[in-house]
This record gives sequence, structure tokens and C-alpha cells, in this order.
Amino acid sequence: MNVSTGSEHMEYGPCISQIATLLADPKRSAMIWALMDGTARPADELAILAGLSTSSAGAHLARLTSGGLLKQEARGRKRFFRLAAPEVGAAVEALACASLASAEQISRRFAQPMPPLPLRRARICSDHLGGEMAAELYQRLLEAGWIEQQEKRVEVTSKGVASFAERGIYIPAPA
Repeated sequence: MNVSTGSEHMEYGPCISQIATLLADPKRSAMIWALMDGTARPADELAILAGLSTSSAGAHLARLTSGGLLKQEARGRKRFFRLAAPEVGAAVEALACASLASAEQISRRFAQPMPPLPLRRARICSDHLGGEMAAELYQRLLEAGWIEQQEKRVEVTSKGVASFAERGIYIPAPA
């Protein structure tokens, strides 16, 4: 009898366990979260934000950098760190949303982590806008009849095309 463990198929999938291991440490995830606004921050500032000594933060930042999640920039004597790619931010945001969803199901006793105010208000997520301002804009465009939700996509209405054009924003006609 030939028994399959299924592991022979796993080598073709993305290796998310390495990234998950890097993000599993609360201090490392705190430093990553502090970089979600797209700015580069110095190592000593990230250490303070994560509640770490400078040397301990340096070790964590080295792991995040070697793991491909952060990029390091030298500016004079200081080392600055930023997210390595927009996809890192999108993945962290998705994990934060999943964490909130699962936490709501497990227990409502614990306070939910809140993103920093600027990130809650407005941000760019890969190829789209995110945050409260983007949600408000989307809702207002729907209410004004400029856009319509069509299953999993949004379409600009003829009213929207005309209204955007009045404001100097020209939308190509649908193909």
C-alpha cells in the first residue's frame, strides 16, 4: 500500500511559514506596524516604539531585513528601515484584518489593536486607497450615482463620467 503524506506537493506552494515566523514575534510585528505608513524610520526610533533596547531591536531588524520584509538605508551614521515592498504592507494589513476577525470570534474581552491614526484616516494599499477617507469617498460616489458596485468590481456610471470630466478627470469609455 502506498501512503501519501501530501508533503510532496507542498514544495510548490509559497513558503509563508518563514514570513509568519518573522511576524509572529510581537516586537517585530510592532516595528513592522510602525512602518506601515510608508516612511523610513531610524533603528533607535523603532526600538523605542517596540519597547526594546537598541541592540535587541538591531537583531530583530536584521532578521526582518534578511527575511526580505524590510530594506535598510544608511543616512550618515544612522540606519533607517522601510518596508521592502508595497506587498509587505498589504500582507501585514491583511493579517491584521484576519487577526481582528478571528479575535472577535474567539473573545470580545480583549482590546483590539488599533492602527495609528494617520493609517486609519488615509493610506495607500498597493494599488488602491485605504482607510476611513477612502471608505467615505467610495460611499459618497455611490450615493451621488457616480459609481455602481457590480459584484466584485466597481463601474463608473455615465453620470460619473460626465461629473468627473467637469472636474478635469477623464474616464475612458468601457470597452
